[in-house]
Amino acid sequence: MARRPRSAPVETYATGARLKWDVRWVVKHKGRWHIIVKPFDGEFQQALQLYLKVKALGRHNVTLRCRNSGFPPPKELQPYWVRKKLKEEIQTRRGAKPKYRVRYKDIYRSPMRKLNREGVWWCPYCMELREFVKSYEVPFLHPPVNGINVMPTEDGLYCPMCLVSTRDHNVRKHNPLAERISA
Repeated sequence: MARRPRSAPVETYATGARLKWDVRWVVKHKGRWHIIVKPFDGEFQQALQLYLKVKALGRHNVTLRCRNSGFPPPKELQPYWVRKKLKEEIQTRRGAKPKYRVRYKDIYRSPMRKLNREGVWWCPYCMELREFVKSYEVPFLHPPVNGINVMPTEDGLYCPMCLVSTRDHNVRKHNPLAERISA
């Protein structure tokens, strides 16, 4: 029996073919800070070019954001295990030379937990560390989407650039404190 050829895997992350991107930056208009959003549907290269161009102009808080997928933090911020060597003294007779036994203990380290306690959170859509703010403290005016106001109305912590909440699955997945807050 002849084997069927395997279909080529769909590379959504490598090529950015199915991901929706937008570039956001902040400008001051009539004494208030506004966010400018330029969407790119599946055109990562064009979004990256605009991002680099706006960043070179020196605009504030320039962000290349993925609208439909979250990304993990860099390796140095991801949790890891450490094997610690413990030296224990074994009880022996009086006057005898002490004997030692070596044991190993696995310890879980989470660098994001310390950052979360300091008020810094990983935004998986902006792909940056941000100081999330309360819903009534959002510092920028966000443009309406399809005529609907997108400013947050529920209590909670939000990314100031993309308004993603700590209740979002990807935020909870990569921020240990968000998992406890929204539970």
